[in-house]
Amino acid sequence: LFNLPNLAWLAFSGNPFSHVEHCENTRVPTITSAQYTLGKLLGQGASGLIYQARLIPELLPATLTKFANSHVAIKMFKGMVTSDGYPTDELDCCLAAGEHPHLINVVAQINQPDQLGLVMELIPADYTNLGLPPSLQTCSRDTFTQGTQFTGKRIMQIATQMADILMHLHQNGISHGDIYAHNIMINPQDKVLFGDFGAASNLNQFSQERKQLMQAIEVRAFGCLLDDMLNLIEGNSADQAQRIQAVKLTQLAQDCMQTNVASRPCFNAICQQLASMQ
Repeated sequence: LFNLPNLAWLAFSGNPFSHVEHCENTRVPTITSAQYTLGKLLGQGASGLIYQARLIPELLPATLTKFANSHVAIKMFKGMVTSDGYPTDELDCCLAAGEHPHLINVVAQINQPDQLGLVMELIPADYTNLGLPPSLQTCSRDTFTQGTQFTGKRIMQIATQMADILMHLHQNGISHGDIYAHNIMINPQDKVLFGDFGAASNLNQFSQERKQLMQAIEVRAFGCLLDDMLNLIEGNSADQAQRIQAVKLTQLAQDCMQTNVASRPCFNAICQQLASMQ
């Protein structure tokens, strides 16, 4: 499985060897339904409904008082099993992922027998999805709004942030499993926010060798993301530096997608390579 040359997205949470019956991660405090009120529905995915919500100040632990007078987002999982797998596994992966400037920040968890959920900082209104989901024509590649174009500089900025996020996740033993442009939120300054751990897998029971093999699969997915953006690069740039940068990015994408799994760079090496291109 690990050596399939074109495999780019792999999720195994929910299988007996990795399933978490009860999430026991205490990185963030646990709250109950008495400590928040739900507002309007912001969106929904395969595993849950996301609401705007307000935390009730007088009932909060001290670590959450800074969120008492502001809105948060709460993802309420739909049930004990969804088309993405078990919510306990998603909750576990999301908390094990840790904190990163470009990950959607989780501030609390809802961990009751009849309801699981995540309390997150509300994404600012100026963020939008970088891409759209695949179509029946593209199958495994994202689509983009008609007329979308990228400059080499913009691709570089997005790629640098994503590589850093993915290096962080794998350092924490988490494989995201769903590296697509439609899961990337971006603002007008091209600052990235990444989330959606529905297809994430916890690698912390794996040997170092298997962790590296899982990372190589994600590296291919990163290469596909790069390739998707490079296919929409602005043509006929008069800026020689940008043209050279585009050539280097194209070579990096090819290195990440090469069929020889063992020859793909790791995310640490990708981060160093992108830094040298700046």
